[in-house]
Amino acid sequence: MIDRRHFNCALAAAPILALPDLARAEPSTIRLGTMRLSSAATFFVATDKGFFEDESLQVQIEFFDAAAQLPVAAVATSIDVGMTAFTAAFFNLAGKGGLKLVCGDGRPHPAFPNNQLVASRSGHGSGLRAFADIRGRRLGITTVGSSFHYQLGAIATKFGFPLSQVELVPLQTLQNLGSSVAAGRLDGAVLPSTVADPLVRSGVGVFVGNLADVDTTQGSGVFTRPDFISANRPAMERFLRAHRRAMTFCHEAVNRLDEKGQPIEGEERDELLDIVARRTGQTRQQVSASFSFYDPDARLNVGDVRKVLRFWQDQGLVKRELAAEDVIDASFAS
Repeated sequence: MIDRRHFNCALAAAPILALPDLARAEPSTIRLGTMRLSSAATFFVATDKGFFEDESLQVQIEFFDAAAQLPVAAVATSIDVGMTAFTAAFFNLAGKGGLKLVCGDGRPHPAFPNNQLVASRSGHGSGLRAFADIRGRRLGITTVGSSFHYQLGAIATKFGFPLSQVELVPLQTLQNLGSSVAAGRLDGAVLPSTVADPLVRSGVGVFVGNLADVDTTQGSGVFTRPDFISANRPAMERFLRAHRRAMTFCHEAVNRLDEKGQPIEGEERDELLDIVARRTGQTRQQVSASFSFYDPDARLNVGDVRKVLRFWQDQGLVKRELAAEDVIDASFAS
């Protein structure tokens, strides 16, 4: 006969004794920096769908106007984790030991192009009608060393002329770029589709081409500080689990294509559109064509990191002795 008092005690203790690995981790707060663009879709998803919460994480998202601001904020400890392009500023700060890449993010794909080259009406009228036509043009970028700077360099390389033959005009923010294209103060600019599409639809800008037709380099990733990893490795591991879960959701939502190469409509896609539109302040229509290719494993392409680093070194913006491996935490990145 079972002694009920012993049975009740054993039953109460069973979840603790038998399943210690399921105990929830201590809550951790992570300050996450990014831009208010669809490129941050995975972070919006992980927040709004509770993936971070499932990992006992409280993630505070802080928005910035330019990619170059993010690594500076991380080194200054204003944020803990960032997702941004592989800018010259990132490599310079990482080269001093201040930052490490821990995984990849979305990347360009011909079926999911995201960034576009857009000409102003005056620029188009004077001949900016194809990628090769950027030679000799006055084109806007956010900052020197930004992802838009790199992408214009990729176009120049593709068509066999030095980027020095293009006049680059730093305007700091995407809003400034868009308004300058609209006003005809520039011949054109590379813009994310959320900024480009309204210009084209209103007639003040002319679509020239999708950047993914020229270059599909993985140009962004998730980074943090080495000291943050040392002090918060379990929290960082949980953060990356939530990030990969969000990457999988985004992949299923927008990267599945039918036999004609068109996106498959479904509940996940509608939900993703709602999340990103709400977080970016854009319409569903604006964000619908702005998604990247999302690798469910969030792998970091080391070869592409080397490629972008070499470009900045060739431009004289990053020291030659820095290697891609110096800026990657191999214990996380795969």
